[in-house]
Amino acid sequence: MKIGVIGAGIAGLSAAREAATKGHHVTVFDKGRGAGGRLSTRRVTVGDKEFRFDHGAPKFDVTHTAFREQVLDWHEDGHVRPWYPSTNEPRLNPELWVGSPSMNSLVKGLASGLDVRFSHRATSIEQTSNGWEIGFDGVADSFTCDRLIVAIPAEQAAELLPGGSELLADVARSVRTLPVWSVMLGYDSPTGLPFELARPKSGPIATIIFNSSKPERSPTSDTLVLQARTDWSASHVDDDPMSVVEQLKSALVQEVGVNLPDPAVAEAHRWRYALTARPVGEACLLDDDKGIGICGDWLLGTGVADAWQSGVALGRQL
Repeated sequence: MKIGVIGAGIAGLSAAREAATKGHHVTVFDKGRGAGGRLSTRRVTVGDKEFRFDHGAPKFDVTHTAFREQVLDWHEDGHVRPWYPSTNEPRLNPELWVGSPSMNSLVKGLASGLDVRFSHRATSIEQTSNGWEIGFDGVADSFTCDRLIVAIPAEQAAELLPGGSELLADVARSVRTLPVWSVMLGYDSPTGLPFELARPKSGPIATIIFNSSKPERSPTSDTLVLQARTDWSASHVDDDPMSVVEQLKSALVQEVGVNLPDPAVAEAHRWRYALTARPVGEACLLDDDKGIGICGDWLLGTGVADAWQSGVALGRQL
């Protein structure tokens, strides 16, 4: 069977790999120029130095037994490593995992061996006598397949799905996804921060990540990622990025209580579809009569484990 997958994130690639193990011919399409999505890594070069930031999902935890087994497989393959950061609160003391040597290494590992076509933004889907036909922005040729998986954020899925399944489109329309601003700060000199991971109790910052403290990151420069709270991000969703940088930098200084050097890099990225306000509560949904299904972290929760579980569940149902 020929299967098309729209979305090359954790959910889409997990569904694709599961379907491929059953002998199906799977092709994955993604609007991005490379693997990553919310597991992206931003690279910024200043002079002869490169700064790297995991500015989307900066880490993930492992609680589900089946997911832990999968993570250990990824670890054996060299795609992830455990991270035990020092924190601003002893009670946190988390066991976390990160992509190795960057967060998008996990997505690249999942994509390995699959037919993944980047720079393909799906703009239409239509069920024809020959199967599902996917149309793309700026790409002349469409793609036809027997079954279709849609693994993109709920709001984007809601725009695409009416051409395929009103049942699934209604589900996607019912979901509200919250934005998150991420600020990336790169320093030529040490920052002197007393922790590697912090969750402020108040203010606009939800999480402070000492990105360069993760395994296999550059030891020659300090890089920080500040992720704003969803309520603050929503109220500042249309702010100028540099205004966001200045506001979160100011909040950082107040939180850490130390003077920080001027950063060599200061950038902001808005994740418009970052965290699900209220997940659907199902691992995946399949309109079996039409041969189209949806998966993604927004069906179960907000994290890497939810995206993986959702994709695997749909891949097994096809």
